[in-house]
Amino acid sequence: MERNYGYAMAASFAGHAATGYQTSSTMTYVAASVEEPAVAVAALTVEPHPLAV
Repeated sequence: MERNYGYAMAASFAGHAATGYQTSSTMTYVAASVEEPAVAVAALTVEPHPLAV
């Protein structure tokens, strides 16, 4: 996921929250919206996703 869509997408796809004590400094500055992981899943599976806009 990260190779194709970036660090923020990989973290969002894996369910990592951008808060907490184990957060990297990168997550302070980047974040994926709700639609972005849906678009990535649709692209990877070659099937439509209801949240992919």
